[in-house]
Amino acid sequence: MAAGERFFRVAPPFHPPPRPEPPSRVPHANPRLHHITAIASDPRRNLAFYTDVLGLRLVKRTVNFDDPRTYHFYYGDRVGTPGSILTFFPWPGLARGRAGTGQASATAFSVGPDSLAFWEERLHARGVATNAQTSHFGESVLTLADPDGLVLELVRPASPTGGRRGRTRTFPWNTPSGDFTP
Repeated sequence: MAAGERFFRVAPPFHPPPRPEPPSRVPHANPRLHHITAIASDPRRNLAFYTDVLGLRLVKRTVNFDDPRTYHFYYGDRVGTPGSILTFFPWPGLARGRAGTGQASATAFSVGPDSLAFWEERLHARGVATNAQTSHFGESVLTLADPDGLVLELVRPASPTGGRRGRTRTFPWNTPSGDFTP
């Protein structure tokens, strides 16, 4: 190197590492909805209804992070599949709510193709009133309400693929086999 010359090392151009492929989608998971959250008045009654009557699994019990004195119950299928989760914040003594503008009118569960009669019998045996089966968009629907008045629908998909657009799936806990253990 001659006097007065400076040596600069030129680094190769920076190329960030390739991005990893996105994780594969969970089979049968609802691609748009992870869970639904509602409010209940009595934690014990809520737990009994959703586990003993509907046969959902209590996937997790935690607290409401905004109000740590309040439980947060997570119910779902046997493995807690996203899209099967219904959660509740139970506040004892809470007055019954009323439907308002822009509110969802019902929460629907897909059931096995030949299970509506089973569900109707099961619900009536446990003292839960149901409306007569109706049809929405060509799918048979059995409507009921939980102890706090939340409207629930058990929907038998119109097609064997599981729904109008193939998005609905039948969860393993709602089969006419009667096997509701987690």
